[in-house]
Amino acid sequence: MRWWSSGGGFVGVELASSLVGLGLGVRVTLVEPFGRPLRVLGGTAPEVVAEAARRAGVVLRLGTGVTGFRVAGDRVGGVELADGRVLPAEVAVVAIGMVPATGWLRGAGLALPSGRVHCDERLFARTAGVAGVADPRIVVAGDVARCDAVRGADGPVPLEHWSNAAAQGELAARNLLAGPAAAAPYVHVPSFWTSAFGLRIRSVGLPGTGDRVVVEEGDPGAGKVLEAHYREGRLVGAVSVNLGKRLAGYARRLQEEGGPVAGEAAGGSGVSGVPGASGVSGVSGGGSAGGAGG
Repeated sequence: MRWWSSGGGFVGVELASSLVGLGLGVRVTLVEPFGRPLRVLGGTAPEVVAEAARRAGVVLRLGTGVTGFRVAGDRVGGVELADGRVLPAEVAVVAIGMVPATGWLRGAGLALPSGRVHCDERLFARTAGVAGVADPRIVVAGDVARCDAVRGADGPVPLEHWSNAAAQGELAARNLLAGPAAAAPYVHVPSFWTSAFGLRIRSVGLPGTGDRVVVEEGDPGAGKVLEAHYREGRLVGAVSVNLGKRLAGYARRLQEEGGPVAGEAAGGSGVSGVPGASGVSGVSGGGSAGGAGG
């Protein structure tokens, strides 16, 4: 059977890895229009993943998108690519990310950049307008949130990881009960892990949002590497492939220095799973990447 998947994000890569790992002779093609699988990680990790996928037998079609499907009766028969090729397929999976279901909030007076709800560093929703103010009656958490406390080079960055949703949900409830005067800022350091094609991939912070990547340990060519990501000389994230135990120190640094998440509000507590530190869930324990697409 021939499977085809559009999207080289976490869902697409994990699906492709699972299918070839079943040992059932399934032929898998992964299409990624932006050129690299798991490109959000930045650095060399996407190339390491791509090479592991090829070794596992996955056919990669990188740098081209999907324009349509060929249908035979009531079933998919092929996938049409932007470069003119047609890929035969019996099963097609589209894994290109998510669109927040916030249409019902239009007209509610809230700021909705890219369909997400803009909130301040305490998770209170911001009102619409250039000088939007925080509404103490409404809190935001999870995939739908575009939080001022989680910032990349171009402003707030939405996070589609389950650990982030859990941490924001807890803080949102506390802050709603406490009120604005006693509300605490969001200082959770993002983290995730996933396994694909025999690789154990972990991340803390916001890798891929920096302007410089440093290989701290290992060799990408050997499928084992630890990379630190910096922006304007400041650590913003780190990624490991088969070297996950080394990430705890980077999680502590991000918490202590403010990193890309805590910003000016850093100095709070909390990193679960990192001995001697406070606040990063999933660094030394488990937890999947969730559904961050593309």
